[in-house]
Amino acid sequence: MVDTNVTAVAILTKLFTAGMVERNRGHIINISSVAAHHAYPGKQNSRRSCSQDQYVITSVYIEHGSVSALYIMWDCRVML
Repeated sequence: MVDTNVTAVAILTKLFTAGMVERNRGHIINISSVAAHHAYPGKQNSRRSCSQDQYVITSVYIEHGSVSALYIMWDCRVML
């Protein structure tokens, strides 16, 4: 799950933004989950698995990583 939701997003964003920065324009759409925006109950109150925790964490990474990249590339007119 981490390879798909974190590593792949980082590699593909870096790969596709290079040409966009050269052209001084472009758009990337990263889609995460509502899990990135809502808190979930702690493990003591649920039977949540470790994979569910990873899902929430990787959704937050996609959301916040995209916002961070947007600010980094703001002057290049590349929108995420």
